[in-house]
Order: sequence, then C-alpha cells, then structure tokens
Amino acid sequence: MFLRVIILIWVFFAISLVCDGETRLLTGNSSDQLHSGGGTIMDVSADGNLVLFSSEVSEGPQSLPFSGLYVRNIEEGVLEYINIPAVTNTGISQAQMSDDGRYICWASIEGRHIYWMDRTTAELRWVTENHRTFESFTVNSTFPIMSSDGRYIAFASNSLSLESDSSKFPAQGYPAVHLYDRVVRSFKIISLTAAGQQIPTIGTLSGGTDIANYGNFDMTPDARFVVFATDWSNSHPDRLNQMFGGYSAVLRREISSGATVLLNKNSVGNVANASFSYPRISADGKRVAFIGSSVGFYPPNPLFVPTKMISSYPANALDDLYLKEVFSQKVWVLTPTTGGSHLGTIASSYQLNSTGTVIAYASNAGNLIANSDAGGGSGQTNDVFRAVPKSNGFAQLTLITESPAGSGNVSLRNGPFMPANGDFIAFGTAQFVEMGYLGSSPIFHGIGVGTFPTPAISELTFEQWATVLPEGKRGPNDIPSGDGVANLLKFFIGSDASITDLRFLPQQEFRSGEDLGFPGDTEKYMTLTVRIRRGLISWQVQSANSLDALVKTPSPTLPLGQPVADGDFDIHRFRSFTPIGQRGFMRLKVNLPE
Repeated sequence: MFLRVIILIWVFFAISLVCDGETRLLTGNSSDQLHSGGGTIMDVSADGNLVLFSSEVSEGPQSLPFSGLYVRNIEEGVLEYINIPAVTNTGISQAQMSDDGRYICWASIEGRHIYWMDRTTAELRWVTENHRTFESFTVNSTFPIMSSDGRYIAFASNSLSLESDSSKFPAQGYPAVHLYDRVVRSFKIISLTAAGQQIPTIGTLSGGTDIANYGNFDMTPDARFVVFATDWSNSHPDRLNQMFGGYSAVLRREISSGATVLLNKNSVGNVANASFSYPRISADGKRVAFIGSSVGFYPPNPLFVPTKMISSYPANALDDLYLKEVFSQKVWVLTPTTGGSHLGTIASSYQLNSTGTVIAYASNAGNLIANSDAGGGSGQTNDVFRAVPKSNGFAQLTLITESPAGSGNVSLRNGPFMPANGDFIAFGTAQFVEMGYLGSSPIFHGIGVGTFPTPAISELTFEQWATVLPEGKRGPNDIPSGDGVANLLKFFIGSDASITDLRFLPQQEFRSGEDLGFPGDTEKYMTLTVRIRRGLISWQVQSANSLDALVKTPSPTLPLGQPVADGDFDIHRFRSFTPIGQRGFMRLKVNLPE
C-alpha cells in the first residue's frame, strides 16, 4: 500500500491563460469555505468591499445557521447575517444595498412587492404596501435599483395605484419605472416621453407580460438619470419615421429636468433602425450600454440595409452589445468576434463600472474569443467577458470564466456582477473545482476574478513576525533553523522559526468510515489535521488519488467536527470526500493577498 500526504504552502494566485487576477470565493461561510447551502450574489458595493448574497441553511461544521441575506466584508473578514423581520412575501429575489451597506432593498421572490430596510435601526418598510388594496395578486413590482445613499429606489411596476397622476400611468398590465423617495415617502413615474407624457410600457408591448421585460431600465447611483427602452413610437421626436414599429429605442432622461436624449444613434447622429433593449448606465451618466437585436438585418428585403450603429460592423440577426457616449456620440461594439457577426445572445444582467470604461457581460456566442467554448445559440453555455473599449470603436475582451486549472470554461449560473471601480468580476457557478475550490454539486456559489480589497487579516503580519529572525533569513521561503520547514509555514501554523520546531505540522491518518463516526462504512479515508492561524488568510484542504489530479482537478474534502480553539489558532480536521484505495494525496493550499 502506497500512502503519502503532500503538504504545500503556496502563494497562490489563480492565473488563467487569458485572465490575470486572483480567484476568490465570495459566498462562503464565516471561515471562507464552501458550504452546502450555496450562495447567490445579489450585489457588490461600489468599492468592491461588500458582497451581498443570499443562501439557504447548510449542514455540517461549515454550515450557515440561517437562510436569507448575508453581507461579506472583505477587508474586515466578517460575514454578517441580515435579520429581516417576518414579512408577507414568499422570499427574497433581487436585492441591492447602499454603498455603505446600511440600507437594503429587495423584491419578493414572486415579483409582487418591494421592501426596504435600515440595518442600523432595523426599520423595515413595505414600499409597495398600496398593492394590498386591490392589486395584491395581479401587480408585478420588481428589479429594484437603489441610490448609493439609500434614499431612492427605482423599480419596474405595472401598478396603477402608486403614482397619483393617472396621466402618467402605463397601459393596463404593462410596466413603467417608478421612483420611491423614502424621505418624503412619495412615488412618481420616471419613464416618460421627451415631453413628459405617458409611455405605455418600458421594453415592448409584445413582451409586457414577461417579467424579463421589466428589466429594461437602469438608474445612476445619484438618482439623477434614468435610462430605459421602449417601443412607443411617440417616446421621442427623433425616432418618428426612423424606426420600424415594434422596435424599441433607448432613452436617457434627467429625472429632475425631464431632458431626454435618444441614444440609439450612430456616431454621426443617424437613428439606428433595430430593436435596442436592457440599457445600463455608468455612474456618471456619460456612457450607456444597450443590447441591439437585428441590427442592419431586414429579412423581408435583403437588399435593404437599415441604419446600423457602426456601418463597418456586420449585420446581425441575433444580439450585439453597444456602448454609447452621450455627448461625443462615439459608439463602440463590445462584442467583436473572431470572424463574422456575433453568433449568440447577451444576458441582460451585464454591468458597467462607474465611468463606463469596463463592462462585464455574458454571452453564449462561440466566436467572441479564441478559447470561448460557449458554443453559440440560445440555451447554450454562457461565458463571462471583461470588455474594455478601445479607440478604434471596438473592445478588448478578456475571458473571465476560464478555469485556472486549465480544464475548460465554467458555466455561468447568475451574474455577472462588478463593483463601480471595475476591479473584479463575480459570477455564480457550480463548477468549484475548475475555479480552484472544493466541491461540485447542483448548488452554486459566487466566484470573483480580479483584484480585491486587501483584507485586514491579522494584527501580526508576517513581516512583523519575522523581525526577530536573523537578517537575510526573514523571507517566506527561508529556513533559518535548518529543520526543513520554511518561515511562512511556521508563521501559518505557529511554530518557532528560530529553532528546530516540528510541532504543529499537519498530521495525516488513514482511517475507516466507522472510525470516523459513520457506522457500517468500512471504506478507508485519508484525514488531515491542520493548525491554522485564526482569521489570517484564505485556505483549503484538497485531496486526490494522484499528484497530477491534485494539481489539476483536486477533489473536495469534508470537515470532521467543529474546529478546536488553540490560543490564536484553530485546529481543523478533514477527510477525503471519497474513499482512497491504494494511493492517496492531500494538501493544504493557502491563498495569500498580494
């Protein structure tokens, strides 16, 4: 029988072939480990430090105690449960937070109501409470977008009871964008024509009953501008006789003054005749992205070419993503391909950073970048891309969802998300091993790729700890004691680096399931006991049947019992997820900040 345990301390950054950046688990438990409840990212603060996510109750020592919303503070290493009082909804759907995380707003999971909460005072408001009267089971109110200070909430609703001015109402059963001011507790409809008049619907009348149609708007964090798509022909004078009926245009409206601009124009000011939807606006309001469908494409008459956003870009019966700079009229296509038109669709959940200079989006096209394996076509796997607009009217793309282990691309389950600074991009996936984390199951967690806030990981830094060592022997890989154990490992486990000290090294065992507390399980498992400096750095224990698999596709491990406190350290015990036969390997992998 051949049995070995590999103990490795790595300064580990998950580097893709095309995407440089750290890979980070964002929806883990308080010990920053995966848990069986999964995690769905809802929002990321502007500075990227706070991550709002939803999770179910999980089991085992790595569990989360409650289902619902959590806020992770990356710098402080704190995971906080948001204790929302009981309300008359069926659960939490889309949720957002203010920049400081104090205020939270969300839509109920069935899409009927909007709620707001002050986490400091525990005040809870049922924003759409008026629905109780006669609309409770017929009105949809969803897609809340909150201002950065938590005062305003924009949301899509087909309600006819929130706004008091009936001349602003949408058509019966169709959505408009409502703005709620929590200070004065008022509502007003802000998706209006350039003349400040009623618009029957945002999005399209044909999609009015589809809840996805409600996502056809966005608002700047200062609640100054709203952008929305509408197929209403009288929404703006510039679109009259310039666009086919049923095609939606994109408008940017200044909420206070009502000044409205039609955005789906090319760089010389001609209105593009196609269907444009799901606009997203930069925080400064200067750039707006939107999806263009059937741009330059008119099947009834192949000789007729409708006006395009970029004349040199191929006509496309499917989707492309465009970026428009409001005042300069400059246009970029964010979906440049390796050949031909963009052969896929764009997920409407894409995001811009504050200045519109970084865009994160998901597409199922297979020809966006050479190593995209999305495959193309509706229903295929979505890859996530980072797009940076260039001076030539196109964008430089980086594939975000490529596995750092080199095992192909992972499947997007929700997202992408991005902080206003654009430092990292996050998304949900169930393929944890491919992204460098333990486990694989139908549940999914939020993974981030890029540059993250530096955690305040310990009052005692490695550099401070090493000052007592001889000069020239203070590096992380130095071994001043000559006992074969490097300084970094001794710092991590709490051994003395100045002398021969083999205490606290990870210890392996080979035990049966019955020995580990699983009656009737006679299979053999590997176990590893590790002593970890509490709250210091992100780490994982991994296992495999071969060294090659340990590096490329490590298997999950399961914790055995709760960690045992040992001063400033915790002692953890893990076993291999599956039984080990004649050969096995385990390792400790450490993720250090730059």
